Amino acid sequence: MKSRAFTIIIAAAGVALLSFLAPVSSGQYPAGGSLLSPQAAAMIKELKEQNAQLVAQQAAIEAQIEEIGEAIRQARILAARSGGKGGTP
Repeated sequence: MKSRAFTIIIAAAGVALLSFLAPVSSGQYPAGGSLLSPQAAAMIKELKEQNAQLVAQQAAIEAQIEEIGEAIRQARILAARSGGKGGTP
Protein backbone atom coordinates (compact mmCIF):
# COMPACT_ATOMS: atom_id res chain seq x y z
CA MET A 1 0.00 0.00 0.00
CA LYS A 2 2.82 2.39 0.82
CA SER A 3 4.46 1.62 -2.51
CA ARG A 4 1.31 2.53 -4.41
CA ALA A 5 0.91 5.80 -2.51
CA PHE A 6 4.56 6.65 -3.13
CA THR A 7 4.12 5.94 -6.86
CA ILE A 8 1.07 8.19 -7.01
CA ILE A 9 2.92 11.01 -5.24
CA ILE A 10 5.89 10.70 -7.62
CA ALA A 11 3.55 10.69 -10.64
CA ALA A 12 1.73 13.78 -9.36
CA ALA A 13 5.05 15.55 -8.78
CA GLY A 14 6.15 14.65 -12.30
CA VAL A 15 2.94 16.01 -13.81
CA ALA A 16 3.29 19.20 -11.77
CA LEU A 17 6.91 19.59 -12.91
CA LEU A 18 5.98 19.05 -16.55
CA SER A 19 3.13 21.55 -16.36
CA PHE A 20 5.49 24.06 -14.73
CA LEU A 21 8.11 23.58 -17.44
CA ALA A 22 5.65 23.55 -20.36
CA PRO A 23 6.35 26.20 -22.99
CA VAL A 24 4.01 29.12 -23.60
CA SER A 25 0.98 28.09 -25.65
CA SER A 26 1.90 30.44 -28.52
CA GLY A 27 3.49 27.51 -30.37
CA GLN A 28 6.83 29.27 -30.67
CA TYR A 29 10.06 28.89 -28.80
CA PRO A 30 10.88 31.72 -26.43
CA ALA A 31 13.73 34.03 -27.37
CA GLY A 32 17.04 32.20 -27.14
CA GLY A 33 15.54 28.89 -28.30
CA SER A 34 15.23 27.38 -24.82
CA LEU A 35 12.04 25.84 -23.46
CA LEU A 36 13.09 26.62 -19.89
CA SER A 37 13.06 29.95 -18.18
CA PRO A 38 16.37 30.99 -16.62
CA GLN A 39 14.90 30.43 -13.15
CA ALA A 40 13.78 26.90 -14.07
CA ALA A 41 17.17 26.10 -15.59
CA ALA A 42 18.91 27.37 -12.46
CA MET A 43 16.60 25.29 -10.25
CA ILE A 44 17.26 22.18 -12.33
CA LYS A 45 21.00 22.75 -12.12
CA GLU A 46 20.78 23.19 -8.34
CA LEU A 47 18.66 20.05 -7.99
CA LYS A 48 21.18 18.04 -10.04
CA GLU A 49 23.99 19.26 -7.78
CA GLN A 50 21.99 18.36 -4.67
CA ASN A 51 21.22 14.94 -6.12
CA ALA A 52 24.92 14.32 -6.76
CA GLN A 53 25.68 15.29 -3.15
CA LEU A 54 22.97 12.95 -1.86
CA VAL A 55 24.30 10.07 -3.94
CA ALA A 56 27.81 10.65 -2.58
CA GLN A 57 26.53 10.86 0.99
CA GLN A 58 24.47 7.70 0.56
CA ALA A 59 27.54 5.83 -0.73
CA ALA A 60 29.55 7.02 2.28
CA ILE A 61 26.79 5.94 4.67
CA GLU A 62 26.57 2.50 3.06
CA ALA A 63 30.35 2.09 3.34
CA GLN A 64 30.21 3.00 7.03
CA ILE A 65 27.38 0.52 7.62
CA GLU A 66 29.42 -2.20 5.94
CA GLU A 67 32.42 -1.38 8.17
CA ILE A 68 30.24 -1.53 11.29
CA GLY A 69 28.75 -4.83 10.17
CA GLU A 70 32.20 -6.29 9.64
CA ALA A 71 33.36 -5.05 13.06
CA ILE A 72 30.31 -6.67 14.69
CA ARG A 73 30.95 -9.92 12.82
CA GLN A 74 34.58 -9.98 13.98
CA ALA A 75 33.57 -9.15 17.56
CA ARG A 76 31.10 -12.05 17.58
CA ILE A 77 33.77 -14.42 16.27
CA LEU A 78 36.25 -13.32 18.93
CA ALA A 79 33.63 -13.51 21.67
CA ALA A 80 32.64 -17.02 20.58
CA ARG A 81 36.30 -18.11 20.63
CA SER A 82 36.78 -16.78 24.13
CA GLY A 83 33.66 -18.53 25.39
CA GLY A 84 31.56 -15.38 25.79
CA LYS A 85 27.83 -15.05 25.25
CA GLY A 86 28.19 -13.13 22.01
CA GLY A 87 28.00 -16.08 19.62
CA THR A 88 25.74 -16.07 16.62
CA PRO A 89 22.11 -16.88 17.45
